[in-house]
Amino acid sequence: MGIFGLGGGVMVLASLIFASQTFILPQTASQLAELPIRCRSWRRNNVRCRAAFALRSYLPKSPVLRPLMLNPPEGDEREDIEYREAMADFSHLVAGAAPRPRI
Repeated sequence: MGIFGLGGGVMVLASLIFASQTFILPQTASQLAELPIRCRSWRRNNVRCRAAFALRSYLPKSPVLRPLMLNPPEGDEREDIEYREAMADFSHLVAGAAPRPRI
């Protein structure tokens, strides 16, 4: 698994970098200069995504930003919402379905 896993990981990274370019292999000096820029850009975006996922788990627990988070309804309000959703008729949204008569 180690050889194939590492090889697959390297190929995925290479494909992400190559997908952001207009050439396959650098053949001119400007293309060769563009390759490290694309690598740094990909690395920077990777770090940003990891930071966003880390903040996503931290922010609901922070005392400053906790009041800004939307909490799900509880108790009677939740039961009322579940009842209204169960009673809703969405058959008109399905293509080709005949509408059910309303009672």
